[in-house]
Amino acid sequence: MNKNLRGLNNIEYYLPYIKALYEGVKLKSLPLCFDNILYRGSKISNIEIKKIVDHININYNIIFAKSFISFFKDKNIAECFYKLGNSNQNLSKVLYILEKNNNLGYNLSNHCDMKNISYYGDEREVLFFPFSFFLIKEIKLIHIGNENGYEVKLLYLGKYSKCL
Repeated sequence: MNKNLRGLNNIEYYLPYIKALYEGVKLKSLPLCFDNILYRGSKISNIEIKKIVDHININYNIIFAKSFISFFKDKNIAECFYKLGNSNQNLSKVLYILEKNNNLGYNLSNHCDMKNISYYGDEREVLFFPFSFFLIKEIKLIHIGNENGYEVKLLYLGKYSKCL
């Protein structure tokens, strides 16, 4: 096996790089708070959305981001992301609605406002770092154009601080 590819499936290999990127972005962008609501549009596999829908009723409603994840202050921008590409029968359109958790302190923040450091500052993007935790509060079927999709309401729970 090529030495350079050895760690691709090993998270420990990437942790120093993730930590360096996390600290660099955190130092460069000061505002770590966001408006009351953020949005994210995406497409996920029908299998994954079925797992989420099936498990939300049996207290399996906490998810975490394994990688960097973006939300937007503008719902219209978020909706553009699930409209990208061709229709695919195996993918579901999802609009995530993230509510601010006013019970979190600064030390549990794991996100930053990218407005002043992003090339696309007008997108009003908020970047969440790996190991951010979210509570799924509600999932409902919605109509997106002539297709069905899902609206997933989330509550931000913060970060798992032992990882970073």
